Amino acid sequence: PKGLGSSSKVTGDGGVNGARNTAKNSEKDIFSAEPAEEETVQECGTNPPFDETRQQGNTQGEKSPQKGRTRKRKFNQITTPPQQKFNTPIAIPLGTLTPEVIRVLSVGSNFTLQPSLPHVMIEAATQLHSQFQPIIRSYSTTTQQGFSRLTTRFTREIGDYGVTRPTLFNRQIRKGLTHIKYSPWELKMADKNLGLVLLDKNKYKSMVLDQLQQGGFLPEQIFPHNRICAKVRRLMKSSPFSTTTNQFFIQEAENHPTPCHFYILPKIHKATLGARPITAQHSYALSALSRRLSKELNGFVKQHRGITPHSKRMVQEIEQLVISGPCYFLTYDVESLYPSIDIQDALEVLTTHLPQFFNRHRRFWIRLLEVIMTENHVEFNGKTYWQSHGTATGTAAAPPFANLYLLFKFDMVFRRFNHTIIYNRRYIDDGLLLINDDKQIPLLQTALNECSNLNLTWQTSTTHGIYLDLEIYKGIRFYETGILDLQVYTKPISKFLYLHGKSYHPPSIFTGIIKGEMIRFLRNTSNEKVWLRKITFLFTMLNQRGYTARWLRQARQFVTFADRDRYLKPRLPVDRPQHIAVTIPYHPQAKIMWRLAL
Repeated sequence: PKGLGSSSKVTGDGGVNGARNTAKNSEKDIFSAEPAEEETVQECGTNPPFDETRQQGNTQGEKSPQKGRTRKRKFNQITTPPQQKFNTPIAIPLGTLTPEVIRVLSVGSNFTLQPSLPHVMIEAATQLHSQFQPIIRSYSTTTQQGFSRLTTRFTREIGDYGVTRPTLFNRQIRKGLTHIKYSPWELKMADKNLGLVLLDKNKYKSMVLDQLQQGGFLPEQIFPHNRICAKVRRLMKSSPFSTTTNQFFIQEAENHPTPCHFYILPKIHKATLGARPITAQHSYALSALSRRLSKELNGFVKQHRGITPHSKRMVQEIEQLVISGPCYFLTYDVESLYPSIDIQDALEVLTTHLPQFFNRHRRFWIRLLEVIMTENHVEFNGKTYWQSHGTATGTAAAPPFANLYLLFKFDMVFRRFNHTIIYNRRYIDDGLLLINDDKQIPLLQTALNECSNLNLTWQTSTTHGIYLDLEIYKGIRFYETGILDLQVYTKPISKFLYLHGKSYHPPSIFTGIIKGEMIRFLRNTSNEKVWLRKITFLFTMLNQRGYTARWLRQARQFVTFADRDRYLKPRLPVDRPQHIAVTIPYHPQAKIMWRLAL
């Protein structure tokens, strides 16, 4: 932000507001919970990060009129605002944050800093050597020695090349991250991609402990790694895999002797500050087996038409659906699905309904599913916790497991109301029903609530329904042809925090983001005027995120409304020749250095 005075304030979602307010008015709005905090506010604002001279000029490297050189900034120590109630929104006065910290909050969590050119080229040479070394081994000794000398000289010459100087923008981000690291704040990404959030570290720990308690996590002395490995060995004795595959799964379990990391995403869009628990199971003892089980379960999920794999499939079905009579929209959502599922009940349901899919290895797959769901251990703040009930969070097999459980639970109810239901689709815990008789809606809701111990929330409408990123409604086309109209849906709380335009990514990434969003808006919108209005709004949001008008004009030429039928067609598999690709970090001078070095 440029030219902001100490009167501005930074809210929890990372936005900067009130740049032109006076200091007198802003001091009254900084803390809404405690009105008698004037002394504390004045103490925070006595040493603001911007003075009057800097407020009039450019904050990114302005020249000092006295000395004629770039002025060095002095950073203030980040102070903690007064203690407030848990449910009260926290507003941090700008005087307690440096300009660099505000810059970090504004660019978002996916921002990438500029690497130096030698770092890029040395990493490229290392990847080149590691990927081509197995191929070179099949050649003669002379060829191998020549390849080694080439990569060694390439690395040495690139290492001697001068280091590119990072821009002022990157220096601000680095200094802002350093200030946050040694401050009493915890930097986390908000739920629903609403930006970055600064939380007090003690408050963050208390919120995590509350989520652990609510999710059924019990503290334990040590992580039972030996017990998990023993269960994996016993499972592999009756597995349908080859000996090599069995040994791979056993080694994966033995090579990861630590529990999963547990953290939360603050829910700042709620009236009461909440949290979404996240379990990082990318490097866990059972991660490899969970991914293999997920592949098997997803194979059955794809065979059932009642489960929506993505919104494109649903748009294709809506375009072919002709409704001649009355139509009522009924959407439902399962609250806290994963913690609410009874594992034993779910295993019994899957054992009963999946005999043909699992074939003669059904006992192995059910036993594997039981081990994955019951051996979920997490770590937070140096302590280990075990999840005593509910679906294992973070594991790859959890989504298809929950999908199949709800499928078999709700299937009996939907068969009873088959004469009333026009269209029925569900994606994990979100569902959409089109019904031709409004008198059957209360009976259907009661039957679905009683068939399981889950808590469902319902929304009924006669004109429209919202499902995933689609808004299905009765428009002009419906009254003319009987086909429902569509338009892309964005939540009112969405901040449209796309990848920042100044992030250090290849230009093709930004072009792909613009083009991909235009195609999604086109595919999910059936009216051309509505699509043009949506695209105009999209370009406004992208421009605020640093995308230049030149990028937007170039990307606008790729997509037209006449291409909608082409993008709705299913993709056909294309046979492409296999090539050996070397992926290197992006740098604008990398191509020039490749030509000079090779």
